[in-house]
Amino acid sequence: MARQQRLSIAARKAGSAFLKTLRTLVLPLAGLLLWQGEARATHAMGGELTYECIGSNIYRVRLNFYRDCNGVDAPTNCSNGRQFRVRSTQCGANLTPCFSLDGVDLVTPVCLTATDRCNSASGTYGIQRYRYSAVVNLSAYAGCGTDWIVDWDLCCRNNAITSLNNPGDRNLYLYARLNNTLATCNNSPTYLNTPTPFACVGQSVSYNHGFNDADGDSLSFNLTNALGANGTNIPYSAGYSALQPIVTSGGANAVQINPVTGTITFVPSIQQFAVVSVRVREWRNGVQIGEYIRDVQFAIIACTNNLPQVSGVNGTNQYTYTTCANVPFCFTVNSSDADAGQTVTMSWNSGISGATFTIAGSGLPVGTFCWTPTTANIGQNLFSVNVQDNACALNGVNNFGFAVQVTPPFTPASAGPDQSVCGSTATLAGQLPWSGDGHMERGERCGNLRERQQPDHQRDRLGRGSEHLPLDGGLRYMRHHLR
Repeated sequence: MARQQRLSIAARKAGSAFLKTLRTLVLPLAGLLLWQGEARATHAMGGELTYECIGSNIYRVRLNFYRDCNGVDAPTNCSNGRQFRVRSTQCGANLTPCFSLDGVDLVTPVCLTATDRCNSASGTYGIQRYRYSAVVNLSAYAGCGTDWIVDWDLCCRNNAITSLNNPGDRNLYLYARLNNTLATCNNSPTYLNTPTPFACVGQSVSYNHGFNDADGDSLSFNLTNALGANGTNIPYSAGYSALQPIVTSGGANAVQINPVTGTITFVPSIQQFAVVSVRVREWRNGVQIGEYIRDVQFAIIACTNNLPQVSGVNGTNQYTYTTCANVPFCFTVNSSDADAGQTVTMSWNSGISGATFTIAGSGLPVGTFCWTPTTANIGQNLFSVNVQDNACALNGVNNFGFAVQVTPPFTPASAGPDQSVCGSTATLAGQLPWSGDGHMERGERCGNLRERQQPDHQRDRLGRGSEHLPLDGGLRYMRHHLR
């Protein structure tokens, strides 16, 4: 319950900041989006699948679906789109449960004086977020399956998309992979930022999903192909690809994703409506335990406003920070805007429980992040910082991801007993007090001790357990230690 409350608070804060931005937008988008007069009734803009463990072998699966209100209605029953699949080849399982509707949110980026298409047929633009969920009980497969996949698809994608070939005939496909053999059942990461951003031609864009992983697992990110019916690759339009899904003037590799924070950066060169698909992989103690895909649709429009920016840690260009558990720390991030006289507001997505983010100053505020991580936070911890200016008619918005890597506290390691060696091998029984990788050094007495392949007397990446070390022949006496 505490976890649900934390996520709910974080999501509300992120949603509130985003909606505040949306209220200031106007409607310069008609020529680009073509949401009126589509060739067919399309409506799927994007979404994500997540799950949380609510009991032994029991998971609550959630779907957030983003709908274009100019298209057909959102799914209303199992026959027209609410059914999804839960399957495992290892366990011989193929389940087809059905989502229930939890609620609908209006997230259209129009100003308050504009008519929303979701409320009236006289409106031009309209975007709704449909929140669905279902409880899946895998008790009949307890302890079985590292290959579970939860997937869902729906026809059809938004016909305004320019980056995909024939988008109005392509399904939106989402998946989440699940390992049901873990000693502690897993919760997938959650997304706290809406995947329907708007950006300006020629401006530096930074988008972060606002990831949160309640279990403290590590996440890695990469761009991947947009998927259609049953997970098949969708072909891209000329000039677009999975790794370069937005047209820019920067050539190859101009669209970047930070593999640690998940932040997507680029400078678009033309007006476009582009799909960016991101694969998220989840790791625990170096082992992959989950995988997910999320579609983000960028509407790139013509505007002259420079988007506000956020610095890295303490004014640098570094967006990662490493610290030991049980050590309190703070760092600052600075906002900036190339347009003189504009006022920038700053917020964060409350992505790290127990941390504080204090905002000071007006015009170009400075944010101060403070936290005392515990041993329960060892690993990767993510949050995002959002900035928006007061340009009119379109506010400039960017968001930036930060990663805090928490390492174990300084703790003496057990190097095991000293070894007297007669022969060509010895077993060094060093033990690390924490899971992960260690570093071993060996000192010598009574002769020349060296490892055959590594004569510098050290071995990296020592894990828990023993180390079997081949030595030169002869009598050796060694003393070893870990650090």
